[in-house]
Amino acid sequence: MPSMGPRRSSAPTRAAALAILLASAACSDGADDPPPSGGGGPAPAPLVFADWTAPGPSGVDFTSLSRMDAAGYGQGAAVADVDGDGDLDIFLSQDDGPCALLLNDGRARFTEVAAAAGVRVSDAAHAKSTAFLDYDRDGDPDLFVGRAGEGNLLFRNRGDGTFEDATAAAGIGGGAPFTMMAAVGDFDGDGWPDLYECNFAVTDYDEPLSEQGTPAPNRLWRNGRDGTFTDVAGLLGVDDPLASWAAHWLDVDGDGDQDLLVANDRFFFPSQSTRDRLFLNTGPAGGFSFEERGVEWGLAESHFGMGVALGDVDGDGTLDIYVSDLGDNELYLGSDAPPLVDRAPAWGLEAGWAGSQRLTSWGAAVADLDADGWNDLVVGNGFIHPRDPGPMATSQVPHLYLRRPETPGVRFEEAGEAAGLRSLDLRGSRGVIPCDLDGDGLLDLVVSTRFGKARILRGEGPRPEAWYGVRLRGTRSTTEGLGAILELRVGDRRWVRLVTTGGQPLCSLPPEALFHPGGARGDPRLRVRWPSGAVQDVVPARRSWTTVIEPE
Repeated sequence: MPSMGPRRSSAPTRAAALAILLASAACSDGADDPPPSGGGGPAPAPLVFADWTAPGPSGVDFTSLSRMDAAGYGQGAAVADVDGDGDLDIFLSQDDGPCALLLNDGRARFTEVAAAAGVRVSDAAHAKSTAFLDYDRDGDPDLFVGRAGEGNLLFRNRGDGTFEDATAAAGIGGGAPFTMMAAVGDFDGDGWPDLYECNFAVTDYDEPLSEQGTPAPNRLWRNGRDGTFTDVAGLLGVDDPLASWAAHWLDVDGDGDQDLLVANDRFFFPSQSTRDRLFLNTGPAGGFSFEERGVEWGLAESHFGMGVALGDVDGDGTLDIYVSDLGDNELYLGSDAPPLVDRAPAWGLEAGWAGSQRLTSWGAAVADLDADGWNDLVVGNGFIHPRDPGPMATSQVPHLYLRRPETPGVRFEEAGEAAGLRSLDLRGSRGVIPCDLDGDGLLDLVVSTRFGKARILRGEGPRPEAWYGVRLRGTRSTTEGLGAILELRVGDRRWVRLVTTGGQPLCSLPPEALFHPGGARGDPRLRVRWPSGAVQDVVPARRSWTTVIEPE
């Protein structure tokens, strides 16, 4: 993406803030703006999520085994097209029991193949987080598994339906981390994906988790382009030993390279000076080192940071930042000038309380869930308790906020009950991954939980008249196109997406985008801004998926 101003200055500028990302909308303070205009379309169709978890049609029957301690944080979930057949598959990890690799038949019906595919994770391996990344650039997603108290694992996808354990060869294991999330990006712009490992506490896993000195340092695994990785976190200043739950790669300052936002939690470490971190990438001129600028940008919150979601929440064509928390969550608008100010209360998205009960929020995602042309927000909630879901879990269920631009004075409506989420036993939810599992153009949800079933929730409602799915195949950028900006125009409206695997704790989202034009009319035009600097215009296929190949 082109820079909006000087490459680096002593303080962030308004132009730089607009680059969060794709600055082209008029600037405003964002707190009292009227809802964006332009083709809101007809009244939104009812959205309902149906539970397809076994004994439902999906065949998915995966339950986290109960652990009687606070360290049992729950299932990890990663979604990608593992076998290259055009539909999305799922990997599920858990603390104390077998992990699962679920292959999709294209209709959201799954077959468990972990053992047959060679994805062998010990039942007592304390597998926490997971992510897919094509680290060897052969076109197949490989699998990372983060564990607690033991070395992490990397499985290489052979492309024939099987995996091989590449941990030792890649040099990515070792140590005793407590890895809660793996953020995949390309910080040095060489087209090979790197991995930022968010670590929590070094602890005796068999004892209740409590403050025990310093949290484990994070690790930044730089891809050696030869099948190996090197940890450069300490060298580049991003080891950040502050109890990290999640991180997100994003070009905050618009200079064309990926910066890093890290969500940190002070719950178990109240004596530590714990706050979120924003590391700005100095780029090739600075040797790809990082400078911590969270305070200047207004993103150095000292709170219980759990996850980071990016998306155009207010519909103005810039990407906004949503940070999940214990209590009130935060929303930072990309059109604001730094230091950014929390706009969640003004937009009704703080998701802080359910009656008198304070919510503990985890994974969050910005997506057009009801296919009306406006982005919505889904937030996973779940209390931590030694016998989770525990006595305080009654309201600790996912919250669904649907955008309502057609209703004067209303920006979002909490619609979890109407959409069926309240009637399902989703207490203790962790990851909430929007993805189209059955190819019908409507987003479904993969929900991971703690001490409960992972859920496959099928989005049901009238099928949208038009939708456009976009996947990338990078040649100079990463094969997934991580960090690319997608801009779809239909008539006088436009939508912006960032290609990413997200910033949800424990989880990894599919690096693809699904657009719904709602009531907009006109010929679709898609522009892809590749991390390599290439800009490509294509006409996407209607009611189908388009794969865009980066020019050499």
